[in-house]
Amino acid sequence: MVKPDVTDPDTGHNIGGWQGRISAIFDEMGTLTIQWDSHTLESMPLTHIAWCEEEGMSWSEMNLSNHEVEPATARDTEDDVARTIAEIESKSSWLHLGGEQGKRIQEIVSRAQDHDEFAVFRTWHAYLEEQLVFPFAATVVEYQRGPVREARSGQGSGHHLPG
Repeated sequence: MVKPDVTDPDTGHNIGGWQGRISAIFDEMGTLTIQWDSHTLESMPLTHIAWCEEEGMSWSEMNLSNHEVEPATARDTEDDVARTIAEIESKSSWLHLGGEQGKRIQEIVSRAQDHDEFAVFRTWHAYLEEQLVFPFAATVVEYQRGPVREARSGQGSGHHLPG
């Protein structure tokens, strides 16, 4: 358990009382990796999760100094943690895009009946079919993984964007 008045080293928010399991020990640095338990994850503000997603940081675990934590009795099981993480991910998986764009996409995919990957893709597909008139013109402004091709003027075929 995190001792009272300990703050998140990245955000400065008080995380005293957060609880989890030690998943790694770095003796030479006196640092521990704490994987948060389901109770802590469920009480974690969505704004914190969104910030972590935008910054490319984990919200399900954190490195802390060994003097910032104290022993505690487990409040759940590792299966509870896995279920809670899956539930939170289904509600926050698009927030990494940041800003309004990520919030709008998350709002749409959260309409999925089930929160498995295929249900989310079907919901997104249905939304795009309702909103877009095909074919449509689009411009690739930054590299994304996948087979997106960038057109070059005067050439009949595109090329894969650099990875």
